[in-house]
Amino acid sequence: MTHEYVTIKLPCNIVNETLDPLVGTHGYSSRADVLKDALRRLSEKYQLSAS
Repeated sequence: MTHEYVTIKLPCNIVNETLDPLVGTHGYSSRADVLKDALRRLSEKYQLSAS
């Protein structure tokens, strides 16, 4: 299975204040892990399907 990736730019203050504090806690080992989980949860909340 080949994975394709995309780069997303976020303002530094958002990453520093809200994302980075979660890395290393709650089972997250990277920024990508935090974002993947957040996107999964939003997808479930709004009943979106991954295509």
